[in-house]
This record gives sequence, C-alpha cells and structure tokens, in this order.
Amino acid sequence: MTSGVLIPVTEPSQVGDARRRAAEMGAAAGFDTNTLGRLAIVPTEAATNLLNHGRGGELFLGPAGVRGVQVIALDRGPGIRNVGASLRDGFSTAGTPGTGLGAIVRASSSFDLYSAPESGTALAATVFANGAAPPQVGGLAVPMRGESRCGDGWATWSAGE
Repeated sequence: MTSGVLIPVTEPSQVGDARRRAAEMGAAAGFDTNTLGRLAIVPTEAATNLLNHGRGGELFLGPAGVRGVQVIALDRGPGIRNVGASLRDGFSTAGTPGTGLGAIVRASSSFDLYSAPESGTALAATVFANGAAPPQVGGLAVPMRGESRCGDGWATWSAGE
C-alpha cells in the first residue's frame, strides 16, 4: 500500500465504494477482523456525513505508516456550528440518529476535525493495526482534479535531533 485514493462523494453508492476500498487497504496493512470492523465504520460514517451535512465532498483514503489507514473527509458545506455537541451521540441537525461523528471517534486510533461556518469541514481519522505505532511524520499527495493517480511524492530526512 503505497498510495492513496481520492473518492468524490456526491451520491450514496460512493459510500460503499469508500468502505470497500478502505477494507482492501486495511487487509493489505495486516488488520485483524476486529480492526477491519473498526476501519469500516470510519469511511462509511464520514462519507455519509459528506452527503447528509456537507452537500457532498471528497474522501481521501491512504496509508498511515506501514500498518495504518487514514481517512480524510473534506466538504465545502455549511460547516458544523457546534463541534462539541456534534461529537455527542444523539445530536443531529439533519434529523439523523446523530451517532456518526461519535462512532468515528470511537473507532479511530486518532481523530481531528476542523470546521468553519459557511466554509466547510475537514475531518481526519486514522486506524492503526493493533500494536502499530503511529508514524512520526506524514504527508499527503493527491491527484489533480480529473486524474486518478498522483505522480508526486514526498520524503523525510533526519540528521538526529
């Protein structure tokens, strides 16, 4: 697993596509059955939220170190007015059960969210295989709009401290 995939999320069938692609990445990273189950929750709920709350958006799935999968969801929707409340189960502004973000937090090894009113929301969640340590450094390379693969790369170098 060396590269990620960018999935536009504009209609419901893309939710299943995101879940299946994440499962493939998790299997390649050596996830056990329980970790694969946790991983499945993250892109499913993130993509569903893109549709229900963000007016659609994009979902990036990619490697996080050797034994992790990262999910990044981006939209240009109305934003989340009360992030704290939205993380609590049962809170919804769209008549849904209101368990999506809380489920992502519980299923993830790491989670972060940024939202600005009328500008959109960025969510990043990572699931690591049991016992895997998160990488100390990370990068993201995505294909240009209209392309399916990105030819760019990134690298790190350390000279001690």
